[in-house]
Amino acid sequence: MAASHVGVDLTIGAVAGLLPSIRDDLDLSGGHVAIIATVLTTVSSFGQPLAGRIIDRHGPRWLAVSSAMATALVLGATPILPTYTALIGAAVVGGAGAAIYHPAAATLVRSSVEGKNATTALGLFAGGGTLGLAIGPVLAIGAARPLGPLLPLLLALPGVLLAIALAATTRADRPRQRGGVQERPQPTSLAESFRRTAPLIVAMSGVYLSSVTFSTAVPLWLADHRRSGAIGATLAVFSLAAAVGGIAGGRAHHPHREAVDGVYPMLAAPLALLGLAHAIPGSATWYLTIAAGGALSSTAIPVALDAAQARLSGSVASASGLLMGLPVGLASATTSASPP
Repeated sequence: MAASHVGVDLTIGAVAGLLPSIRDDLDLSGGHVAIIATVLTTVSSFGQPLAGRIIDRHGPRWLAVSSAMATALVLGATPILPTYTALIGAAVVGGAGAAIYHPAAATLVRSSVEGKNATTALGLFAGGGTLGLAIGPVLAIGAARPLGPLLPLLLALPGVLLAIALAATTRADRPRQRGGVQERPQPTSLAESFRRTAPLIVAMSGVYLSSVTFSTAVPLWLADHRRSGAIGATLAVFSLAAAVGGIAGGRAHHPHREAVDGVYPMLAAPLALLGLAHAIPGSATWYLTIAAGGALSSTAIPVALDAAQARLSGSVASASGLLMGLPVGLASATTSASPP
C-alpha cells in the first residue's frame, strides 16, 4: 500500500513542480495556475468523504487499484497537455482518482494489520505518499528537458506498475457472512460520521494550513524571483521530511494516549516555516528550516487517521476520507480565499 501511495502522489508532486514551467509554456497568468492547483486539491480532497462511502459499500481493493492507475495516467500526461482547458480537465479527473484512491488504500492498510500496530502501518502508508511528493517534483523538473514529450511515460509508469503490484499482493474483498449469505454492513451515515470525527477534522485543518500554503505558494514565489532551480529541491526536502515525521509519529504514539496529543508537534510547523523569511533560497538554512517544518507538519497524520478509523470501525473508508480529505480541502480553500 505504501509503495502504491508513492506512485500516486509522485504524479501529484510532479504537477506541483511543473506548474511554473507550464505557466511559462502556455503563457498563463499566476491566477490561472492557482486555479489548476485549486481544482486538483478541491476535487481530490472534498471528494474523499463521498468516495469513502462508496468504498464502504463496495469494497476497497479494485477501487484502489483502478483509481491509482487512472490518477497516474491522467496526471502524468499533464506536461504535454496543450491548453488550459485540458489542464483543468486533467485536474478534475486526476483529482477524482486521488479522491477514491486514498480512502480505499487506507482501508486496505487497516484491514491488513487488523488493528495491531495500526499507527505504525498508517505512518508507513502516509510516509509513502509524502515520499512520492518528494520524488515527483525532482523527477519531473530534472527529466523535463532530456525527455521532452516522453516525460509523461516516466511519470505515469511507476504508478501503473505499483498499482498492478497492489492488485497482486492484496486479498480479495470479502463481505461478512450472516446465515451463510455474504453481506456488507451498512455504513454509518455521512452526517453521523462527520459528527464523530469533527474534532479531529477541525484540529487537522488548522495544522494542514501551513503545509498547503507552503506547497502552493513557495514554488511560484521562487519562480517569480528567478529561483526556479530551487523549486524541485525545496518541495523534495519538505516532503521527504514530512515522510520521516509521519513514520516517526506513528511509531512513537502510545495506544493509550489521546489522539489530540499527537497534534501538538504539528502546531509548531508554521513557526518553523516562518523562518524562511530570514533565509536565502537554496542555502543550508533554507533547507534546514524547510526540513523542520516538513517533519513537524505530519507527525499527527497517522495518529489522527487511526483515531478516526477506530471511531467508525464499520465505516473505515468514510472515516479515512473525512480525515484525509476535508482538512486538506478546508486548508486549501482558506489559502485560495486569502488575498495575494
